[in-house]
Amino acid sequence: MKPLNCLKKRDLLAAKKFDPEVVREYAEEFFGEGLYSDALAFFRKIEDRKGLDRVKRAAVESGDPEILWRVEHDDRAMIEKSDWASCGEAAMRLEKFRNAAFAFRKAGDEARQAKAEAEFMPKPPEPEGESSAET
Repeated sequence: MKPLNCLKKRDLLAAKKFDPEVVREYAEEFFGEGLYSDALAFFRKIEDRKGLDRVKRAAVESGDPEILWRVEHDDRAMIEKSDWASCGEAAMRLEKFRNAAFAFRKAGDEARQAKAEAEFMPKPPEPEGESSAET
């Protein structure tokens, strides 16, 4: 396919009249390149439920809660708490701890959210006069 610059991409996504097959080809190309945000926008344009579901699964597998949130924003019925939990688990495996914390929060799993947050939040300073090196 012919590459799209940002202006052509914007124009195609905003167009009232468009060829759905051209949009689908771009969606598939973006998906194949791992550009899930762009793939999501193009699948959304042609209301391709199967394409949106593929993007959702890719977001879960790659620990990308932003894409998952965007899918949920469009259609709450497409996302379940188990999707958020699976996204959080993938993010933890990939050491994307902030992503994991967000996903676990959306899943309602406070314990795993806290475990993920512990990986990136600073430890509180020890009170003066107390040292863990005392023996």
